[in-house]
Amino acid sequence: MNYRTISLIVPVWNEAATLGAILKKLAQLELPKGFIKEIIIIDDGSQDKSARIIKNFINWNKNSGSPGKQTKYKYFTNKRNLGKTQTVKKGILKSTGDYVIIQDADLEYEPKEIPMLLNLLLKHNLDVVYGNRFGRKNEVIHWHYYFGNRFLSLFSNLFTYPRIRKFIPDIEVCYKMIAGDTARKIAARISTRSRFGLEPDWQGI
Repeated sequence: MNYRTISLIVPVWNEAATLGAILKKLAQLELPKGFIKEIIIIDDGSQDKSARIIKNFINWNKNSGSPGKQTKYKYFTNKRNLGKTQTVKKGILKSTGDYVIIQDADLEYEPKEIPMLLNLLLKHNLDVVYGNRFGRKNEVIHWHYYFGNRFLSLFSNLFTYPRIRKFIPDIEVCYKMIAGDTARKIAARISTRSRFGLEPDWQGI
């Protein structure tokens, strides 16, 4: 059987407190029939126990009959902290998957939603599916972040809407699932060195 691959890009920086839990969720994640996972973990110069957790996770899954036995694992380390933008870019360029999705190492995003995004992308033959942290069913925890991001999203759309004719309600979105070749072409063009400049640069390309 010819499998298609989902590349999950996991940027990590000093996230030992949640890293083990999120990696376990990814290992146990069940994708639709015909898909396998490629988990790409990039340690962005962590100074806590993140590196040890990553190595133990990969070794355990490679040497056991765990749910992740069909999963491909890749692990890279930045010699110094480069920030999330360059770390995610590196992970995407190292990917080989038919589709790419970014999974933060904290517990803000729930991996069980990934198959929903994949099914939506396949059903409508899309190149990209964005999440929305400000959807009607999502609870607003920090109102100052909510209003700040709404303002930034509106400002960003002043520049991007005329080009793509799509309104992005949350510039920093939640999950981003993108056709692999498209993701790698875009990542190769991202030049910003800002630690969190990925989303504005991504929308503007």
